[in-house]
Amino acid sequence: MTEFEYLAVLVSLILGLGITHLLAGVGHLIHRRGQQKPDAVHVLWTAATFWMLILNWWVFFQSRRFEEWSFELFLIVIVWAVLYFLMAVVLFPPDLAEGEDYATVFERNRTWFLGLLVSSSIADIALTAARGDLLNPPTYLPFALHFVVLGVLGILIRSRRFQVALAGYVLGIGLTWSLIVRRFLEG
Repeated sequence: MTEFEYLAVLVSLILGLGITHLLAGVGHLIHRRGQQKPDAVHVLWTAATFWMLILNWWVFFQSRRFEEWSFELFLIVIVWAVLYFLMAVVLFPPDLAEGEDYATVFERNRTWFLGLLVSSSIADIALTAARGDLLNPPTYLPFALHFVVLGVLGILIRSRRFQVALAGYVLGIGLTWSLIVRRFLEG
């Protein structure tokens, strides 16, 4: 087993637990649809976080070409994965009270969730830099940094309209970037 394969098992477990937590939360939401009202911001962030977990699990595969792993790089990778997992947990807290609506849950945890988005973006930049791909493609760094800016704005701006637009934008740009733009950049 290579060092990458060894590390990939742990990363897969952490990201997989994040996906599992989101899916269980959505299942809980469906099961209690009459008791807990869905919320547009929460639903959009759930979809965006699900997509980020899946996309980053796939993108982590690029690290397979690394031949020498250091403990520092190992820590960056683990912190990176844990931040994405925590985003899922903040969206669907384990102690969710019956009847508590998801708009209240998101607003109560908004700063934590968006702080994790900022932190995960910074960790992604650190991981990409450690892989030597910070400027490959040249649009990566500005793209990743714009999530930092958006996360900070989301922390500072409480407007419900802004929060819906932010969550929708992050989901839309994530899908557009990964399904369309990356194909053109790679081709």
